[in-house]
Amino acid sequence: MNSLLNDSNKAFTNRNVTNRDHDTQTTPTVKQQVMDIIPLCLPYLYRLHLHNCSCRELAHAIFKDGTIPDILLNNIRHLEFHNLRDNGVDFACQIISNSIQLNEIVMRYTKINTKEAFDRILNVISTERYDQGFTKDKLCPDIVNNNHKVLQATNKTVISSHKMLQNSQATMSSIEVLCLSSYWMDDGLVKSLCKTLTTWYSLKCLKIIDNGFGILCTNGIKQILQSLIQSRKKSQLYGLHIEQNFFQEQDENYLAELINTNSSYSSFKVLALSDVNITVKQASTLFQSIDNSRIKKLKKITITANIDGDITAKALGNMLIHCDSIELCHLPCCGLTESTSEAILKSLQNRQKYQNLVSLNMEGNSLNNIGIGIINSIIRTNNLRYLNLSSCFQAEITEDFIRCIRGCHSLLYLNLSHNKIDDNGIARLSCIFNKPVSNISIRSIDISVNNITISGLKNLASCLKSLLPWRLKWIDISGNYFNDQFEETTSQFNLLTSVLTADNINRVNIFADYVSMM
Repeated sequence: MNSLLNDSNKAFTNRNVTNRDHDTQTTPTVKQQVMDIIPLCLPYLYRLHLHNCSCRELAHAIFKDGTIPDILLNNIRHLEFHNLRDNGVDFACQIISNSIQLNEIVMRYTKINTKEAFDRILNVISTERYDQGFTKDKLCPDIVNNNHKVLQATNKTVISSHKMLQNSQATMSSIEVLCLSSYWMDDGLVKSLCKTLTTWYSLKCLKIIDNGFGILCTNGIKQILQSLIQSRKKSQLYGLHIEQNFFQEQDENYLAELINTNSSYSSFKVLALSDVNITVKQASTLFQSIDNSRIKKLKKITITANIDGDITAKALGNMLIHCDSIELCHLPCCGLTESTSEAILKSLQNRQKYQNLVSLNMEGNSLNNIGIGIINSIIRTNNLRYLNLSSCFQAEITEDFIRCIRGCHSLLYLNLSHNKIDDNGIARLSCIFNKPVSNISIRSIDISVNNITISGLKNLASCLKSLLPWRLKWIDISGNYFNDQFEETTSQFNLLTSVLTADNINRVNIFADYVSMM
């Protein structure tokens, strides 16, 4: 009897092992399942981010044996590569060349070390490709219009798409935006890039971020600007973004020449110089040149550098007055004093004829009561959506400022962090949320590091509770003095959380300082 039981147990065990082996062989891995799903999603994607290894896997999944047609990449507008290496360049080129609606390429943390590999991908990026006749917003590649067509993941649609491709080869499409971020390039790689830029006439916007210019390649910015100047003789550039790179002497003159190469009513719209070592003298020269060129269509300007000085502030102010279309003015951490901040803000205030400013960032610059008064005027005469006044206040928040914020029905984001507002300031700010709230549009507010105690937190929570339903999406209260009253702080923090959650908002991000509680 025991032997029979032992034999049956062995047979049952062997059968289970066999079943497990069979399941292991037939069940696809998670990676296989993902790669099977991706081709089905591709017709609906407008933005695609790929790591070096995923780039190879996606290329294998799409192009192997020709079973999945390359037409599936047609709707990709924005393509971003992370950590792309030499061994992934060929696959990246294959994806780029078949994404015929592609408008923007971003390469972050690139590890392409050989000039040959870099030349190959630059050649593919700068080469025009056939368009299927889909429409797209060339000036704003991140905006997708409602009339964009989306290919369905069916065999019938794929066939018709191939026919459409064959019948519309007269229309061309090209990549217009290139971003090279955290990619340190030596002299050889910079020369390859410059050679491409010289003949890349369809390029509209170039972003170079943390590329080692001034360190690994001493005159990298100069070479790039010279190449862009040469190519601008046949086409127009609408945007330039330089960040975390070192300016050398005379670089500001080449930048001014590049901007002046465009006509007075040209398409140049975006200028960003973030975390660059540009001197006050260089900044003055640049602003004066831009003002003299009368570039009327400049819409966005971002400067993050030490530009404090009466001459520089006056040059920047004159430039802003003459820019009819300015929508975004970001001057964070520029070392502006009360007088220079006042001069620049007066220039924005005097543009009353053009009430189109939607974003203002004065973070880290000193503002006195006069400067705050000018900002109040700017708020009244423009449809601001974004206002950053972090580390700006040298005085108490005024009642006039509160009334302006409350009366601005377009404002979505307000940053008042690092201003020592304290509990009295919070009591005034709470007036923003007084009833009626039907016209208040603020969705995000940052009041972190403002010397707020538990009393101020209680005031804020009680005020918001009385306003339900409310539409606040995000609030930052970190870095304030809640540490010494554990139970009461927890109670008020939970109240604030419950108030926001009770309004069925999409996302709650509340940051509290629990350093002494943990």
